[in-house]
Amino acid sequence: MAKAIDEVDLEFERLITSIATNYGMAPICPKMIAMLHLEGDDLSLEEISKRTGYSLASVSNYARILENMGLLTRFTKPGAKRIYVRRYKDMCEMVNKVYATHYELNVKPLREKLPALIKEYEKISAEGPTPKVREAARERARRLRELHRKMGMFAKIGKLLATLGSI
Repeated sequence: MAKAIDEVDLEFERLITSIATNYGMAPICPKMIAMLHLEGDDLSLEEISKRTGYSLASVSNYARILENMGLLTRFTKPGAKRIYVRRYKDMCEMVNKVYATHYELNVKPLREKLPALIKEYEKISAEGPTPKVREAARERARRLRELHRKMGMFAKIGKLLATLGSI
């Protein structure tokens, strides 16, 4: 005997929730993501609020957070005042958006600012007041050079993802 569709929907929601909790998401976020995937259509924030029992303000705030994470997009329909959300239907597009957001907010600032900090540590390692301070600065410069190198790998991964997304 087949399960009821609501049971399977709930299992899917639980699966998405278990993954989302790894990222510290509030419970409403995986509910919204699961709803969008199961429905396949755009949903208004009001509809999500009714179905989940969360206030419209909470749904709106978390939709904005999910949009900033690159997991969905918010929009209005012509002539309508309601705000709708849409998931990315193309998984490559979504991964690229999430990655691009991560790169812009986290990786790029590190890649841009680390070289100046490394230089400062290198100056201290050459001119520091004591051997202990010079050695500590040398080690910190080494660690930051390694971090900078790893951040460079993120740029290469981004180019690869963009290539995969265009296939």
